[in-house]
Amino acid sequence: MANLPEVLARCQPPHLAALETIIRDEQQAHEAHDGPAAIRLSAAFHIQLQAISGNSVLTEMVTRLCQRSSLAIAVWGAPWRQGCRCHDHERLIALLRQRDLPALSAAIEQHFSHIVASLRLRA
Repeated sequence: MANLPEVLARCQPPHLAALETIIRDEQQAHEAHDGPAAIRLSAAFHIQLQAISGNSVLTEMVTRLCQRSSLAIAVWGAPWRQGCRCHDHERLIALLRQRDLPALSAAIEQHFSHIVASLRLRA
């Protein structure tokens, strides 16, 4: 995310609580083997994270990207785990709390790499 400094500057406890609620619901969806809900909640996490920045243009772009990537994950994602890894999201929240920009940037990059690696794009 190019605007992580803005996210860190604006991030408040209510933002973190909202992200934690999404993670909890996402974990419950995984436990219930509800792939569509897990994918939807994973996307909601990313959109909410971006929305903290206050940049409505980038938030709309992330929303559209999440809609498209959710379709790709639903079609090509590993069947055992749809959406993102909840522990990745928990780590991102921990780094937001620490306000550690370099570590947060690296963790987000690694998180997106995990998502791409989970796709089964080859026959």
